[in-house]
Amino acid sequence: MFESGDGNGHYEDNVSGTGQEPGEDRVLSWRSCKLIIDPALTDGSQKLYRYDGQYFSKANSGLCPVDAVRDPRIRRLWTKLNHADLPVPLFHADEFYVGPPKEVTFVRLNDNVREAFLTDMCKKYGPVQEVEISYSPKSKKHLGVAKVTFCAERAAKEAVRRLHNSSVMGNIIHVELDPKGKIIQM
Repeated sequence: MFESGDGNGHYEDNVSGTGQEPGEDRVLSWRSCKLIIDPALTDGSQKLYRYDGQYFSKANSGLCPVDAVRDPRIRRLWTKLNHADLPVPLFHADEFYVGPPKEVTFVRLNDNVREAFLTDMCKKYGPVQEVEISYSPKSKKHLGVAKVTFCAERAAKEAVRRLHNSSVMGNIIHVELDPKGKIIQM
């Protein structure tokens, strides 16, 4: 008896007593192969392979074929999906920011405009990341200047297009894209 395998998943087995003529080769295609007996681990024995859970490399190996070939790994370890609850970082624009302009500066605002009102007014154009209204450091009085940071560039441009030279609480406001906050610093 001898067997020879090629790289395409075929092996030839010449075994007498298999119902074939002596000298006739039997070619079977197989998908999986397992080494059942390893001579490096068991002294004095030959290698024994099992193909597709049914066929052995030796005709009378004394082992029974497997009824259903299945994955031997424990399945319950692979069914649990651990979702990572990682916070998504919010990037703030500083002096080294080179991305798209997402900051909008509002000038000539009414004294009654507060952060909640400005947030509601800007939410129509896209999600708002931050709203900041400037107050005088000494008198804590409203300066009429505010900065709104949007999450998307498109929302910032749409807010500038719609709100520039519009009337809010009786004042005509001036709205402008201000990526680095240069207008507020003046």
